Amino acid sequence: MKVYYLGLKRQCVLKIDFVQDFEKNIKRIKNGIHSLEDIYCKKIFAGIGTVKKMDTTGRIIHAGRHSVKDLSLLFIRTSHGPVRIFL
Repeated sequence: MKVYYLGLKRQCVLKIDFVQDFEKNIKRIKNGIHSLEDIYCKKIFAGIGTVKKMDTTGRIIHAGRHSVKDLSLLFIRTSHGPVRIFL
């Protein structure tokens, strides 16, 4: 993973991180930009995970990040963006 910090006005810093992508794209990349379908699917996969593992009680679970950040971003994008067309 590569992490970059971009200094903005008024002591604000924008953090940008790039990770290696292992999921196949749904649509082609046009002009270096992924489709909305790919962006939303990758965010969902990051949140819920694509690999199964066994937890301490012996249950099989998906090994995603299970992060509140992922769920909140999906909620905000779903309620304010074109993801409704996708879903």
